Amino acid sequence: MDDQIRSKIKKAQKRYVIYWPRLIASLVLIAALLGGGFFLIKKAIPAIGSGRENPHAADKKNNAPIAEFSISINKIYAGDEVTFIDESSDPDPVDAIKSRLWTVERDGTVVLNSDGESLNYIFAEPGDYSVSLVVQDTRGAGSQPCNYKLKVLEKPELPQDSPGTSDNSEDMK
Repeated sequence: MDDQIRSKIKKAQKRYVIYWPRLIASLVLIAALLGGGFFLIKKAIPAIGSGRENPHAADKKNNAPIAEFSISINKIYAGDEVTFIDESSDPDPVDAIKSRLWTVERDGTVVLNSDGESLNYIFAEPGDYSVSLVVQDTRGAGSQPCNYKLKVLEKPELPQDSPGTSDNSEDMK
């Protein structure tokens, strides 16, 4: 038992060996942690005790705008001109809609891109179309796309009557 105690005492009395890579890594870690702490303090100090609003209030989270639009007619036939009206909004009171991107696709192929406030488009052929709008606010946040799928119908042909030949010609006798 005495031998065990003596060996432990000798180990305890040994000089501590410094491992330089471990020491350097520890110092770098401490410097990084302190640097991060100083950064946080530096950001907070201008607002503390100044009696004014935080000068970094513009750094608050910028909420994305919401893209929405309405369509001028409900049933669309080939050859009809349709107006799409932007009704997008931005939840941030200091923001406004700065830019728009309208996209018209037919069967997955883009047939038109536009950046106007509204979109007028003539659907020349019947088929399945998709119209989407993406907006961006003055601080650079972009919206999720607002998509509408449309079915453009073939224009119905009205029967043409010849002059003087109508179904009610017998009623005139």
